[in-house]
Amino acid sequence: MPVRPRGTRNQGPGPHTNVLRLLRDPRSRLPTRGQAPAPRLPARAGGKAEDMVLRKILWSGLYAGLGAAATIAARRAASSLWRIATGEEPPAKR
Repeated sequence: MPVRPRGTRNQGPGPHTNVLRLLRDPRSRLPTRGQAPAPRLPARAGGKAEDMVLRKILWSGLYAGLGAAATIAARRAASSLWRIATGEEPPAKR
């Protein structure tokens, strides 16, 4: 990577700008060989209210599922660490 002299500022986009743009653009991800493309929801060009509601419901479901999985994993890890550190069962909610 070229080094700029001290005291100079960036003079605009560098030679790797297009690569970075492709990496950030989710539409540019192409399936690899032997892999089917991921299913997609219809484009938002129409802006139909039903599509937006569906997207919000799917996002909420995904977010809730990941949150629940993270909570379960954290509780199991904390229980295991408690048993190792103290040699007794962790306190339980009653």
